Amino acid sequence: MNINAFFRDLFANQISGFFGRDVIVSSLVFGTFVFSEGSRLKMKNFGIYIASNLLVGVSLGLPLFLLMRQRKLEETP
Repeated sequence: MNINAFFRDLFANQISGFFGRDVIVSSLVFGTFVFSEGSRLKMKNFGIYIASNLLVGVSLGLPLFLLMRQRKLEETP
């Protein structure tokens, strides 16, 4: 995979550039949320959520994290 060609094509025009920035910002915000909320609740395995975000996208990482977060909240008295 040619990373330079990937980013050149991703930002080839205004529409694809907007999409690229949206995905990048969403992933960064998701990563910040995982680390802050996961640390607060003393959750484990942050890497699973980050890896699912990087390999598939926020559409997998966020629901998975929210499911595990809810389970952690329900087990805490």
